[in-house]
Amino acid sequence: MVLGAAFGLLLVWAAAMLIRVVGTAAEMRVALAESSLAEKPPLVVPKLAHLKRGIFRGEVGDAFDRLDPLPDGTYRILGKLTLLLKEPERFQLFIEHPEVQELLAEPHIVEALQEPELASLFYGRRFFALIQHPRMRDLMKDPAVRQKFREMQLEEALDYALNT
Repeated sequence: MVLGAAFGLLLVWAAAMLIRVVGTAAEMRVALAESSLAEKPPLVVPKLAHLKRGIFRGEVGDAFDRLDPLPDGTYRILGKLTLLLKEPERFQLFIEHPEVQELLAEPHIVEALQEPELASLFYGRRFFALIQHPRMRDLMKDPAVRQKFREMQLEEALDYALNT
């Protein structure tokens, strides 16, 4: 009986965490579409974002915050990225930040952004399509790029762009 209850609670928690992660991604996708940076998402995407916002309000949200296995700053950073992508002038400030410039100067990234298709996606601010591009997926597997990304103070660059 106790084992069954524990298993049931584990399933509810796992489902809630899945909704939280997928819902956060859906919120970003909706925000990008609202600012014309991506095509209109399928109907299920805004519904997932709405479901996530509904479940993680108030005390229930606070309880899941304490049990969430993802690092504390993950959702905060995703929220800041969403705000950033909605405002072109703030995005430009983000790109100009020294941390971001250092990442963009990494030789493998420079080479990738010289490819017309990737350059078009990047400068057209079509980031959802850019991160799904096979070349970018391969690039994120590159040890040198991964190391630069790990060393980058992403939240510092986001705060600079959002608070300037």
